[in-house]
Amino acid sequence: MSFIVLIISFLLLIFSRQILINLLLRISGPNFAKTLYFLIFFPGVVIHELAHFFAASILLVPTGEISLFPEEKRIGSIKIAKTDPIREAIIGLAPTIIGTAVILVIFLMPLNLPPEILGFRKLFTLLKEPKKLFWLYLIFAINNTMFASESDRRSFLGFLALIALIVSSLYLFGLLNLVAGPLFYYATLAANLITAAYGSTFLVNLVFIIPLFLIQLIIAKLR
Repeated sequence: MSFIVLIISFLLLIFSRQILINLLLRISGPNFAKTLYFLIFFPGVVIHELAHFFAASILLVPTGEISLFPEEKRIGSIKIAKTDPIREAIIGLAPTIIGTAVILVIFLMPLNLPPEILGFRKLFTLLKEPKKLFWLYLIFAINNTMFASESDRRSFLGFLALIALIVSSLYLFGLLNLVAGPLFYYATLAANLITAAYGSTFLVNLVFIIPLFLIQLIIAKLR
């Protein structure tokens, strides 16, 4: 059940992100949308590219120039040397893993919230506290840039291969039954934490979507 709720929370987050992108396109037009996206989500862009960099460095994969500014086809980039599919997969998933971890830390520490899905009442209470608005904005910026870009998604086959390799190795050495119980326990615990983060982040996205939608309506009438 935990994993089903996690998938639903993930899909809602992706859906809200797409709504935000469409609203920005309508507000600014296709030519300025990328710049507007960059300005709004800059902290998330920084974390996204640094996540690639740190993952590559830990895995001893050479890196090149890092760009944190809009380019022709992307917003932010880092040059990473070609490597094996497994390391490529880990590097590609690094922004999602690190972004999720940062969001969890923000919810648990600066916002001092329990690991459960944030309700609207609690969210509106946070909005009345100026000191908490920065952290909510940071969550908003990170969650809308932490998911894999088009180039990162190409490495997902390597990630699936890594999972298959680990499971096969455990089976061959007769360790699968030994680790299945603890693995399922910690996987469920992680799923519950991530579900709380994604579900709460979806509500944070809604707080920003509503005013952007109103701005879009006003601009549409003025045009």
